[in-house]
Amino acid sequence: MHYFTVLLPVIEPIQAEREEYNKWMVPLAIKEPALLYALIACMAHDIEQASTTGFGPNSRRNMTLERTMYRINAIRALNECLKEPESALKPSTLLAVHFLLWQEVRCSKIAESRQE
Repeated sequence: MHYFTVLLPVIEPIQAEREEYNKWMVPLAIKEPALLYALIACMAHDIEQASTTGFGPNSRRNMTLERTMYRINAIRALNECLKEPESALKPSTLLAVHFLLWQEVRCSKIAESRQE
């Protein structure tokens, strides 16, 4: 019961929160390639992690190629954004950096835990 009443509401947003998020994030990501590719790279990472035994399919789905391709595209687009001071300070550029950093930290922690 603790999971459903305490943890799940924090992890999984309610429908109204998802709608609010999608209202501004989707149009922004469609117009900004760096943000779009950074988000897709994070989604590929999430799909890969969710496909472990006991959660989702019993075999891990390897998304390394897709995740790497999307990260490369995000970094290329981000480099274009960072060339100009105006575009470097746009919220979409900062969000793209955030998502790429999140994925970098998350992947390094996973790699460390596998080595132990």
